[in-house]
Amino acid sequence: MLKKLLLSTLSLTSVALVQAQDIHFSQYFLSPVATAPSNTGNHNGDWRVFGNYRSQWNSIAGKPYITPAIGGDYNFYVNKVDKASAGLYIVNDKSGGNLNVMKIMASGAYHYAMNKNYLHGGLQVGYVSKTINKDSESYPNQFNETTGMFDNKSGLNKEGSLENKLSFVDVNLGLGWNRTFGKITPYANYSAFHVNAPNESFTGGKNKLKMRNMLNLGATIGVNNMFTLHPSILLGTQGKANELVGGANLHYNIDKKMLSKKYVYIGQYLRYGVGNIVDATFTTVGMSYKAVQVGISYDVNISQLKTVTANKGAYELAFIYTGLSSRLTKKEIPCDRY
Repeated sequence: MLKKLLLSTLSLTSVALVQAQDIHFSQYFLSPVATAPSNTGNHNGDWRVFGNYRSQWNSIAGKPYITPAIGGDYNFYVNKVDKASAGLYIVNDKSGGNLNVMKIMASGAYHYAMNKNYLHGGLQVGYVSKTINKDSESYPNQFNETTGMFDNKSGLNKEGSLENKLSFVDVNLGLGWNRTFGKITPYANYSAFHVNAPNESFTGGKNKLKMRNMLNLGATIGVNNMFTLHPSILLGTQGKANELVGGANLHYNIDKKMLSKKYVYIGQYLRYGVGNIVDATFTTVGMSYKAVQVGISYDVNISQLKTVTANKGAYELAFIYTGLSSRLTKKEIPCDRY
């Protein structure tokens, strides 16, 4: 009974939820351009392709929230150290089978070396389309007093002003920084999403999408030839909603070389929501072999929702493939003549 009641509540509020929460991935470190526009082209290679797949809450609705995404970027070398980058990111989010969100985002970035610092600036502009099957939802006038449930087959929904589709142009900005201090490379990214405050309303009214601020802090720490540690946090705020994700990945270097590109890893993270309530914890495992990175994670719900989900949350798959760099690396070769 509790599961049915919660499902009815989720259906009733699905339109409101889409206006309050953006699409996100637990493995934000494997969805670079979605996390920060300034991450476009921020890698050591001529080009890169990446993809993500998330499935959530199948235990509640029987129709999971499914989010596949794919993208890529390309670098244009300006000089020996600076570069400009262009990318494309596409995501299609299906919430419970009724609400569908499609985003097609083009991005550009510039990466500038200043002394020993590396600065990044990025811009994303794209098209967002949202559709909903209003006849599959339940509304207040469809409450059945006999069963105590909402029944969308009990009569007309009386929501004639509710449209099935909306679309708008979205604009995001981002700034980033990183610097290497011996075995430690810290980084910071700040992103502002929806800076143009697009109108998002299925009723044709005015509902300006609030700007979402996101801060991503982390570091790569070369512990020794066998292990590399990657702690990070992701803090996001949008209106009265907020989210904090924090944890770390521990890499085991297969070839026993510090900061190797051949490794396996395991990580543990916590997600906090509104009111500093612990929402979920997730474990991630993966590997990297030269140009290929692969990761998988599983969310375990530990908030009050665990009563219905039996602690089940979401699983994710992610991959990144980075092409080789054509930029020459300067090397000094000793010569006995001089």
